[in-house]
Amino acid sequence: MTFKNRNLYYLRVTHNTILPLYLYLDEQHTSWMSDFILQRVLLDLRPQSVLK
Repeated sequence: MTFKNRNLYYLRVTHNTILPLYLYLDEQHTSWMSDFILQRVLLDLRPQSVLK
């Protein structure tokens, strides 16, 4: 997967709720960003994104 400066993802929070996620990267960081790193970041954010 190639990453750009602005990346859009849709995260399913619940069965009926989808959260748009915009990932902004500096040009210097697009080369080392990978799908594996993105998945790790999303795992770290998961506890913070629980609907209240």
